[in-house]
Amino acid sequence: MKHMINWTKQQTDRDGLRALITGIRNGEVWQYSVFVAYYTAVSLFPLVVGVYNAWNYFHIPPEPLIAWITKLVPGPFVSWMTTDLRQIYESAHVAILIVAAVATVWTVSWAMAAMQMGLN
Repeated sequence: MKHMINWTKQQTDRDGLRALITGIRNGEVWQYSVFVAYYTAVSLFPLVVGVYNAWNYFHIPPEPLIAWITKLVPGPFVSWMTTDLRQIYESAHVAILIVAAVATVWTVSWAMAAMQMGLN
C-alpha cells in the first residue's frame, strides 16, 4: 500500500511539472521576460543612487562603493561614474532619496506586472 501511495505522488508531481512546462511553452512568458529584464535593469540605477545617497546620512565613506564600481564598470566609464557618485554623495539630500525610492518602486512594479502578465 505504501508503494502505491509513493507511486501516486510521483505521478502527480510529474503531471504537475509537465503541465507547468506546457503552460510556459504555450504562454507568453518568453515574450514578457524581455520586459522583466529591462525593468529590472532600469530599477537598479535609482536603487544604487538611493542607497548611495543614504550612506551619507550614516556617515559611511564613499570609497568602498567606488572601489566596487571601478571593478564592475568598463574602463572608459569609471571616471565618469566616480565623479557622479562623489557628487551624489556630497550633495546628499532627502529629496534625492525620495525620488530614488519612488523611481525604484515604480520600475520594480512594472517588472512585477510584466512577470504577472507573462505567467497569466
